[in-house]
Amino acid sequence: MTPLPISNVPPIDRNQDFTSKLRHAWPRILLATTIALVISYIRYDAQWKVPTISPVPFTILGVAISIFLGFRNNAAYNRFWEARTLWGTHINSSRSFARQVMTLVVSEDKSLRAFQEDVIMATIAYAHSFKNHLQGDDPLDGTEKLMLAQEIEWLKTQDNVPVAILHIIGRRLQFARDAGWIAGSATIVLEGTLTELTTVQGGCERIKNTPVPYTYTLLSRTIVTFFCLLLPFGILNDATWLTPIVTFLVSYAFCGLDALGDEITEPFGHGPTDLPLERYSATIETNLRQILSDKGLPEFRASHERPVISREHELFGTYF
Repeated sequence: MTPLPISNVPPIDRNQDFTSKLRHAWPRILLATTIALVISYIRYDAQWKVPTISPVPFTILGVAISIFLGFRNNAAYNRFWEARTLWGTHINSSRSFARQVMTLVVSEDKSLRAFQEDVIMATIAYAHSFKNHLQGDDPLDGTEKLMLAQEIEWLKTQDNVPVAILHIIGRRLQFARDAGWIAGSATIVLEGTLTELTTVQGGCERIKNTPVPYTYTLLSRTIVTFFCLLLPFGILNDATWLTPIVTFLVSYAFCGLDALGDEITEPFGHGPTDLPLERYSATIETNLRQILSDKGLPEFRASHERPVISREHELFGTYF
């Protein structure tokens, strides 16, 4: 598979997408504003009597809705941020694992380099498969040229392809250990890094498979809608001709917060407000290929001369 440089990943225009993500909120905003325009015209232009509501309930209810939306959006953002943190751990663990494979697996056997390449390519395949797995796409997409043909055929029979790829990597490490390429302590380190990748996958699957209850979303949407539609009747006497403007601003704020909570609740989609998993997996591939292609890196030799540094302290004399 040709490496996917980070610069080739399409950029995400989040600013343009913000308004479009409010498409479900705009009908409520426009309806509330239209009601405010109509009753303002009837009251102050046609001079007809319009029933009004005391603004006191709206003050109390507005504070309650603000607190409710704040808690809801905070819970949604916690899910989003936990997902981002897990993927940050995934990136770091992948880098560490590739470095460990290149430095802790040691042998004079000529097939060592091929072994290291196979393991690191499988780690790249895992990143792409894991990304596809979370987004509901084909988990084998992008892995065909990174793994052996017989392994791909076996993976087609597995329910959880990313876990199966980790199992393949583990079996390769077992082969290297049995061949004497990996010391006992190095085995613990490598297995620990694989366990970190498994833990990250489990955390992401927990977020994906545990959605926010729909009744929670329905409750907030219903309360916000009724509040915005009745708001013009509560502020008509005080806001007069500014009633439509005030209604629009309040409706935009409340409906926007409600829609925002819906958008960030599920962080593993394909939308611009979701986590850029394509960019993350491209970062992993680029970094791991860089670690694998370490040609030209000067070898460390114990005989290299090191400068001797001597520092003097006025109380303790020469200490270094």
